[in-house]
Amino acid sequence: MVTRLDNKKEKCRTALSLLFSDSLASENQELVLYHLSAYSKWLNENESDLIISHSQLGKKTKNTDLKSYYAYESNFFVFFHLVFNEYKVYEYDYEKDTITLIKTTDQLYNLVLNSLREKDFKNFFIDELDILIIGNYDLTFPLISMNQQIDNRMIKLVNFSGLNLLMQKC
Repeated sequence: MVTRLDNKKEKCRTALSLLFSDSLASENQELVLYHLSAYSKWLNENESDLIISHSQLGKKTKNTDLKSYYAYESNFFVFFHLVFNEYKVYEYDYEKDTITLIKTTDQLYNLVLNSLREKDFKNFFIDELDILIIGNYDLTFPLISMNQQIDNRMIKLVNFSGLNLLMQKC
């Protein structure tokens, strides 16, 4: 018997296979990936060298700027809080192949915090929109939409939170 959670897990598996598939180029398909980012554009090599990760905070380098890092981090918290208020959000663990409904804002906050601070990257699935958001480095999280579209409601939440939606054609 296939359960609703099994269907959600299958959607997450499909999203990840889109991201990591080697067959995209050979199929002559164009895949558009989106990235939820603290930055308004793709950074060039020089700009990306200036990125501060949480693990670098506190070291005395000219690139360390606590205020801007925490401002970027807070934008992600605002975004996920807004999403959580509008939709059911699930944590998808691809290693265990489990999916779990996130029930409280404290639980969501801790999962997002661990991803932002590169302690334990989490995957967030928004079932109603068929979107998987993957915790990642550099304050930029891949956002995979199963239907290759980003709903206007989601775009408004991204913009309101102070984050950006970057596109990558594969």
